[in-house]
Amino acid sequence: MPRATPHFGWPTVSFEINRESQQARGLLAWWPTLGSRGTNVLREQGGRGHNGTFPGGAANPAWAQDSRRGSVLEFIANDYIPVVTITQNYTQLSWAAWVYTRQDIRQAFLGEQPGAADSAYIWLIESGHVSGGWAVDVFSGAAARQTIFSLVDPALNTWYHVAVTFDAATNLIMYINGQQLFSVPAVIANVRLTNVMTIGANDTDFVNGFIGDMRFASVVWTSSEVWRQFANPWDLYETPRRMWARSPFLPERGVYRGAWRGVLRGI
Repeated sequence: MPRATPHFGWPTVSFEINRESQQARGLLAWWPTLGSRGTNVLREQGGRGHNGTFPGGAANPAWAQDSRRGSVLEFIANDYIPVVTITQNYTQLSWAAWVYTRQDIRQAFLGEQPGAADSAYIWLIESGHVSGGWAVDVFSGAAARQTIFSLVDPALNTWYHVAVTFDAATNLIMYINGQQLFSVPAVIANVRLTNVMTIGANDTDFVNGFIGDMRFASVVWTSSEVWRQFANPWDLYETPRRMWARSPFLPERGVYRGAWRGVLRGI
């Protein structure tokens, strides 16, 4: 069986998950925007079916092309994507995405469904928060919550790789472009994934910018794993190799030549 080929740049043909990649460790959900380009469904390609369906009409994000990331999603005004719920409590969880903001306002890259109560989201990843810069808000039910503000604002019109890891026994950590931004002791027992997740919004805090590849894992990524996702996110992508027929004009005989003869007879 021919081995699949991992990528070192965004694939221009169909791809699947590279299960041999270290980036597949503990993968819970994976939304590569390249895998859904041009459609109204953001397909989850980790094999668990946690798809996101565009809400319709003016709330739909638009597809855009980026020279380094391929197809990405553009969010403006009230755009968002609700994602099929992942129902479980986790004492360890990691999340990462490529994000780009065009406006210095409070905006959520991952949050709750617009109009929902605060306890509806798993955790909130946002920039431009009034309390200061990049922020993480983690919920384990309405009465259990941890909020961290970094006091570091992102530059506008710039792509960032943002990652967050949570371990109930140790720390809540945020990384920007592969580098640790902050690490604080975790004060909640778990992260409760029981409600609809929303990409590109949190209640009334909508993204004005772009979102690319997004991932969840049910493990705590190490700092080196986060760095590798930033440095080479394409390692998780692979293109299956196909058995191509050989030319009928070559001296080799057998299945390849026979296959070509069948093709030629049909011309």
